[in-house]
Amino acid sequence: MRVEVRPASEEDFEALLRLNDAVQAVHVELYPDDFKKVVDRSAARDFFATRLASIAIAELDGAPSGYVWYEFLTRPDTLFSLARPCIYVHHLSVAPSARRRGVGAALMRYVEQRAAAESLSEIALDVWAANHAALRFFGAQGYVNIRATLLKKLGRPN
Repeated sequence: MRVEVRPASEEDFEALLRLNDAVQAVHVELYPDDFKKVVDRSAARDFFATRLASIAIAELDGAPSGYVWYEFLTRPDTLFSLARPCIYVHHLSVAPSARRRGVGAALMRYVEQRAAAESLSEIALDVWAANHAALRFFGAQGYVNIRATLLKKLGRPN
């Protein structure tokens, strides 16, 4: 079992779409009123095409098995807080058949290496509260909860 992580390329579009299906399925299962069961494949391909420079693919034994989409961000300096540059992780997806085999950890190490290369000392991400598997995974990777987002759903207007 060997995991290698590399920058994504145009040849990875089909793998990205397939791997995104896994992330989308988790979101739909946890929050069916908020996420689409079917994502337009052409639009998703265009979406990934504009972000390829910020996506890495993990291959397990030579087969695409996961991806991470990240972004370099700087939270601006405000009257109350200092500017905070970081890498923000938007998506981490691992194929169900590749889970618990080091793929996710390898992808997050890749992000850590990218942060170090840019002299950044923070990686930020968010996790849905009901996604207990992701919470356990990121906790095992050393991530800690620093903020909670709360939501109150109101009745829909007529």
